[in-house]
Amino acid sequence: MKKCLVIGGGFAGLSASVHLSNSGYKIGMIEASPKLGGRAYSFSHKQTNMLIDNGQHIMMGCYNETLKFLELIGASNKLEIQEKLSVKFLKPGFERHQLKASSLLYPFNLLSAIYNYSAISVLERLAVLRFFLKLPFFSHRDLSKMSVDDLLIRENQNENVKKAFWEILCVGALNTNLQKASAKVFIDILKEIFLKGSLGSKIILPKTSLSEMYCEPAKQFIEEKGGNICLAERVEEIVAQILSSGVAVDPHKGTPNEMGIWSLL
Repeated sequence: MKKCLVIGGGFAGLSASVHLSNSGYKIGMIEASPKLGGRAYSFSHKQTNMLIDNGQHIMMGCYNETLKFLELIGASNKLEIQEKLSVKFLKPGFERHQLKASSLLYPFNLLSAIYNYSAISVLERLAVLRFFLKLPFFSHRDLSKMSVDDLLIRENQNENVKKAFWEILCVGALNTNLQKASAKVFIDILKEIFLKGSLGSKIILPKTSLSEMYCEPAKQFIEEKGGNICLAERVEEIVAQILSSGVAVDPHKGTPNEMGIWSLL
């Protein structure tokens, strides 16, 4: 059996390990902290004895690869999917607004949600709708070196629209601000939401804590496939090795490595 060493047990490390395990690799995972999950995990709050999530725990239906990963580890039943897009916003001064899809057919239900979004003026809503109507025609070549903010300025989206609509969407989807987020990646996500089926726009929430939702099922999946997970172990150095007669050899000592041949991911 082929072996692969994965350094880091966050979401990416667990996902990579699960897919590699499913493809026949024997996984060795090393994680520096005493827990799995990286920045998206759960911890016990001693004062209330409650499990509290650390990190983003809101997903959308356009998270295709994430949903495939959760299905593979048998965690799909731990998710709650909206019937249709509905998000409430709270502006300064506790002013409430809602972005809610109508009963119209997709994607007109989403376009109507934007048109009725009262946090921005009617003219601003029309400007946002014009932006969405141009989605199929945006060129990846033009967007590759632009930030989302650059793109919005080019498309005449004013500061109020950016603050009350685009920034919320950008941070939620890419976990970074308009100035740092890639315009190309952002447009790709918008196309998934508005051009590739109604599921893409729906909010998905875990029914359990993050650790219960994916950390524990992923760990069980990897171990059932013969993998080994080492927690509270830090990688301090990677030593290049020379392959000789199918055995990994330490170039400094000229002796076989005890772990055999491992690929670094």
